[in-house]
Amino acid sequence: MFFGFIYITLNRKTGKKYVGKKMFRKGWREYLGSSKWLQQDIDELGRDYFIRETIEVCHSKEDLNNREIYYQKFWNVKESDDWYNMHIQNENFDTTGLTYKYSDQRKKEIW
Repeated sequence: MFFGFIYITLNRKTGKKYVGKKMFRKGWREYLGSSKWLQQDIDELGRDYFIRETIEVCHSKEDLNNREIYYQKFWNVKESDDWYNMHIQNENFDTTGLTYKYSDQRKKEIW
């Protein structure tokens, strides 16, 4: 059984991207991301300028969280102007306002 997926949303006008996660729940088909800056651009340009691509499907909440962190770090999203992401999940903050606290051992495994 699949739990959720990791995706990239692309602004087709500017090329700017957002990497995030979403559980298979109500509204997942239309979901583009939770970033405040992404939402502002969607509101300004319209949904037609954005496309979402699933890059990985995950089987558990833990897997979903860990894989999002992996991709955020792999693409160095926090340091690049090419991404809407302003935070990396395991820094105890994300754009939805949720926090995730990992043990020092778990952080080492993820990094």
